[in-house]
Amino acid sequence: DGSEPSAAASSSYSCVPAVQDDCVLYCDTVGVTVFKAITSAPGYEDSAVSAKVIHIQDRVARPYFDPALAQAEAFVTAVDVRIFCDTPNTTIHYVVSGTGASGAGMVPGPGKPGDVPVTPGETIHWDALGTAIFRAVAVRDGWVVSQEVHRAFTVVEPAYDTWPLPQLSWADG
Repeated sequence: DGSEPSAAASSSYSCVPAVQDDCVLYCDTVGVTVFKAITSAPGYEDSAVSAKVIHIQDRVARPYFDPALAQAEAFVTAVDVRIFCDTPNTTIHYVVSGTGASGAGMVPGPGKPGDVPVTPGETIHWDALGTAIFRAVAVRDGWVVSQEVHRAFTVVEPAYDTWPLPQLSWADG
């Protein structure tokens, strides 16, 4: 509350130390918080005021893929992938690994090798045959980067020629 701590203050905490002379306080308030504390005990003079400033940042929401996950799904010839994030003013960063991609072992994020930044919802046309694993994070200035998400997309060749179709008639039997 901004006041100076004292032995008589109403916002005092009694800690059971996990380690001798240790006390843990939990704070999940987003923004800047200043903790001020003293140590007091009956028959002893109060300690000097100690202060600690902590800054808790918002975390960007986890991104998600479109098309959404479907069991054993394969796409013929190509797939258009879109990655979204529900946090406004974000940028999606992704890497691709797997068959037809060169991103094995890469991690998405600003400045990372192989990283590709896109606007949420931007179409990524993928036509490399095989299974590609897209790994993505969402980033916003001043916020903690989202958790990483991943999704595998398998692109296959058509099982048969689809164009041009032969000209058949019912008279051919």
